[in-house]
Parts: sequence; structure tokens; C-alpha cells
Amino acid sequence: MGSVLFKKINVVDVRQQRILPGMDVLVEGKKIAVIAEHIAETADRVIDGEGLYLTPGIIDLHVHSTWDGSAISEDLDEMYGPYQAFLRSVQNVEESLKKGVTTIREVGSPEDLSVETAWAVERGYIKGSRVIPCGSAIQSVYGHVPSIGTIANTKDELLVAIREKKALFVKKGIRCIVIPATQAIYLQAMEEGLLKIFIEAGAVVSTPTCGPCLGGYMGILAEGERCVSTTNRNFVGRMGHVDSEIYLASPAVAAASAVTGKISQPSDLGL
Repeated sequence: MGSVLFKKINVVDVRQQRILPGMDVLVEGKKIAVIAEHIAETADRVIDGEGLYLTPGIIDLHVHSTWDGSAISEDLDEMYGPYQAFLRSVQNVEESLKKGVTTIREVGSPEDLSVETAWAVERGYIKGSRVIPCGSAIQSVYGHVPSIGTIANTKDELLVAIREKKALFVKKGIRCIVIPATQAIYLQAMEEGLLKIFIEAGAVVSTPTCGPCLGGYMGILAEGERCVSTTNRNFVGRMGHVDSEIYLASPAVAAASAVTGKISQPSDLGL
């Protein structure tokens, strides 16, 4: 790889958490050699960077962009409504970009605001990290079983999984744990009779909490255990022992797996 010169490009300074507008950047080999207001055009390749941004390629896979990091973050959306939630989201994705995060995976926002934020960033209406929405604010964990794992999904998928599982039972020796993400989802599931379906099928239903997703409590994995879960991370030791295994799956697959005791699809149960 030869030398490349970016002209008049906006540089994200991660250390100082600021954006340097209209800078020249010289890349030699695989390293940035010089950043200055003006660099002579002697490089092998010159790229016009006007209107573009140069930033480290960091991806954050678990973000609630409408939260503010305070102890009451989870309550802010309900307390102050969607308009202020959107403004917090705009501010947070801009701050993320300044810190060098080029992409975030939004795992829960009220009224699908993450879709609106992603749209605004994509069209250049706001400056910020690229946003990949994954649905409404719900993370329900199924499993903790010898053969079962993790991915954030939408409320509708959760309801499909519950209804498909209505007349089935959790396999003996399998732990099936259901954790609604919010009190609102918990109440809705209660009113629709969905929690009763899970309990009668042999599952354990918790109040909203992070629980075993972060390896903290309430069903963490022991050495050699395998889990099928619906959160979004499965690195070593995430949900317990470093020698446990986590498999990422949809709610429907996790529910079917709880019934069979091995990773299964709803079609394996004739559904």
C-alpha cells in the first residue's frame, strides 16, 4: 500500500473528543503519518475529503441512545416523552462519534425512535455514529440449559414465540428463564395471559432486570453449560463461567430449544 492524502477532511479527535474541520491527512502504509491544515500533494493518491469524516472504526454493540447514563435512565423516556428522548438520542450519537465510535447497535428505544435517529444520520440531517436499530426495548432471555444462547429482538417476535409454545412444556432438566425488558412489557404480557402460559409450561418468569445477560445473577452459566438466549452478546464468560457456551438465536428458536433440550426450530415441533 502506497501513500494516500485526504484533503479537507473532517477529523474526529478521539482523545480530545472534538472534530477538526477541513484537515489534510497523509497515510503512509497502514498508518497516519501527518495531520495538518495543509500538506503538499505528493502522495501516490489524493482523495477529496470535503464533507467527509475520518474517524477510528469502533463499533458499540449494545446502546440505549435515549438514556443519559444516570440512575433513572430507564425511566426518562416515560417521564419526559418521545420528543426529549429523540433529542437525547441525537446528542448521544453525536458524542459517540466524537469518541471514535463509528457505528452503534441500538438495542431499545421508545416508539422506535432509533429508526428515526438512524434515518437522520444516514441523510446527514444530524452528525453522529451510524445507528443500526434492532427493534423495540425488549430483551427476553430464554434458556440456560445443557444445549441452549443470545440476541436482542422485538416485542412482536417474543409474542410469537410465546404463542407457538402455548401447548408445549419445557424439557425436564432444562432451565427456561423469561425476563421482560421493561415494566410496561411485563404488564402487557401479564394482561394478555402470556406469563401464565410460560409458567404453566415450566418456565421461570422474572421482573425486568439484566439478570444473567451480564453474568451477574439469576441463572448464570456454570462450567460446561450451554445456553440459547435472545440478548446480543456471546463472548467468553459473558453469562457466567468462561467454559460455558452461549448461542445467539431468535425468541422462537430459543423457545423451541427449551422444549426439546437442544437447539431446535419451531418447525421441529410441528409449528
